[in-house]
Amino acid sequence: MRMQTPSLFGGRHAVIGLLALMIAVQGCSAPEEERAPVVLKIDNNTNDAVLRCQLVLAHFMTGDLAPAAPGQMIEIDLQRDAATSTMLYLGPGGRLVAVENVLCGADDDWMATRNDINLTPLRAGVTQQLQIVCTERGELSCTADATPKD
Repeated sequence: MRMQTPSLFGGRHAVIGLLALMIAVQGCSAPEEERAPVVLKIDNNTNDAVLRCQLVLAHFMTGDLAPAAPGQMIEIDLQRDAATSTMLYLGPGGRLVAVENVLCGADDDWMATRNDINLTPLRAGVTQQLQIVCTERGELSCTADATPKD
């Protein structure tokens, strides 16, 4: 006697799978009216280190930002999904991609000096603009400026 196993790609399973996929795709990006523009500014306040920052995006993608010499600033325009607090970046091809993290470090020794930029104030909706100041007093340190500039 030969046993048959139900197909995962046919009948009821296919309909359920298709519905789940449609719901998941719709949930990936909020309608434009549910998003708010926010700005992340990263100020290179070091004496001589060139600052290199990288966006860590969803789906295992990264995006290198233009390096900033001492005294220069990196400015990143993002959008905040009001429903989920997800930070979104307009990626290649005009597609919004979720930002998981922002990392910054000295260009000449990036791995050893990289800092995880705290995006909590932007995610929480506390501010529309977050300014991070990177200084070098023994080691590179990137922290939020205590005075929000909205």
